[in-house]
Amino acid sequence: MDDRMAEQKASIERVQAAVAEINKALVRVWVTQGTGEANDALLAMGPVRKEFNEARHELNMLLEELKDG
Repeated sequence: MDDRMAEQKASIERVQAAVAEINKALVRVWVTQGTGEANDALLAMGPVRKEFNEARHELNMLLEELKDG
């Protein structure tokens, strides 16, 4: 049970970290609009979104395991 709780906690922390990275990347996109850095900021969103989606998927899988018992 402790291992499962540790996995869940780690998964939640991963999602929270991914959300924080999305926030940072979005701020960079907003700040750089209309500048030469805008394209780079938009491109940087790709890996950030990928990490968020993977973290969210992992958390959803853990929650499904809990639901299934």
